[in-house]
Amino acid sequence: MSPLGLFPKSLRWRLVALECIVVGVILLAFTGALYELAARNLMHDVQSSLVDRAQQVNGAIRQYVVFGALRPKQVIEIPPPESFASSDTVVQISTLDGQVIVTTSTPNGNNIPLDQDTLQQVSLGNSTFERIKVGDEELEVYSSPILLRDRVIGVLQVARSLQLIEQTLARLRLFAIVGFTLAMTASILATFYVANRSLFPLKELIRTAERVGRSGDLSQRVKTSPNLDEVGKLASTFNTMLERLESSDRQLRETLDAERRFVADASHELRTPLTTILGNAGLLLKVPNMSPEDRQESLEQIYEEADRMRRLVSDLLTLARADAGFRLKQEPVKVQPVVESAVREMEHRATDRQLRIDKISDVEVVGDKDALKQLVLILLDNAIKYTRSQDSIQVEVEKDDSQAVIRVSDTGIGISQEHLPHIFERFYRADTSRSSDGTGLGLSIAKWIVEQHCGSISVASEIGKGSIFEVKLPAKK
Repeated sequence: MSPLGLFPKSLRWRLVALECIVVGVILLAFTGALYELAARNLMHDVQSSLVDRAQQVNGAIRQYVVFGALRPKQVIEIPPPESFASSDTVVQISTLDGQVIVTTSTPNGNNIPLDQDTLQQVSLGNSTFERIKVGDEELEVYSSPILLRDRVIGVLQVARSLQLIEQTLARLRLFAIVGFTLAMTASILATFYVANRSLFPLKELIRTAERVGRSGDLSQRVKTSPNLDEVGKLASTFNTMLERLESSDRQLRETLDAERRFVADASHELRTPLTTILGNAGLLLKVPNMSPEDRQESLEQIYEEADRMRRLVSDLLTLARADAGFRLKQEPVKVQPVVESAVREMEHRATDRQLRIDKISDVEVVGDKDALKQLVLILLDNAIKYTRSQDSIQVEVEKDDSQAVIRVSDTGIGISQEHLPHIFERFYRADTSRSSDGTGLGLSIAKWIVEQHCGSISVASEIGKGSIFEVKLPAKK
């Protein structure tokens, strides 16, 4: 099993556990080092006091030496301690064969033990420290040689009880345990609080994601904190993702709705000419002896409706290619010849209407020549259809700053304000103010062509006074 598998699955508790481990190790190391330093310092102080006391006694003992040796039962006065730190020490003087000459009373009244190893080390002139137990008392003993003219003549032992040191270290251990426990408790609580506050956006994010998953409502958002830390940035990024998903979902729904309407409208538009064609063809089949005039009329209706279907299918194909992401070719195109060619082509349909070019400038754009001509034809066809007899249609081409402007104006029946926002929608007809035998797709195609050329198209109209369609395209530099 991986060591990480021992951690809890909750991220919050993982952070708490990791924090506890790190803080615990640091506190243990620091407390252990502090305790060890304190114990060493205390023992160093004890040993220093023993050495000082031994030097004090060793310096005063030489005056009692007779004939250069220490004798058993010799009376030697041990000088009083010169410092308070040495007042609780025990002093013992022995001969080299281990016989005690003089000793101060130990805490339990016993002499300081002198073993052979210590006696041998002192006889060689070495000083030693050792920890011994006398009765129930633990002592730190310093054994040093008594020298006379660089010759060892006896053994001086200075001992001190370690009871106070043990009590001090016991209190230090208790303090360390209590401090460690309090520090760990405070660390756990603080870490849990900080983790809770820091991970709150994550909990909100999880709840929001679950609500979105259950309901499919992409309008929900995660509450973000003012301080944009990593978790806050994650929540903000999640909200941005939800916004994009909501926008994409809305666009997809709108596209699907538009496709449904498009299919329904296309079916409706195709059904009418098909019904007319089938009706006339059936009539021709059922009445073989039909008069030439009636036969001619039926054939003309079949032709007209078939031509209307051809135009409708062509327009549908153009829009389908537009929806599929088809891109028009981009090449330099002079606007003047394109507009003049379109006007000449539509003159035969204008009949008793006045179709003229009022102003034309020599301007060049980057785009598709055939598509631009189709754009002008659509605008002219629209103007002719909704212009009364003897009304006028004017075409203008001019350069405005860095744009080429194509303007088609008419004095026809006009468009009401309520219908203006929708006239570029597919199959839309303002039936209350105009009638048409077209496909209802021309202006939608015109808008697509303009957008392919990175331009804009707008319309201004007033009922009974006519309409002005204006196309602006980026002029070639």
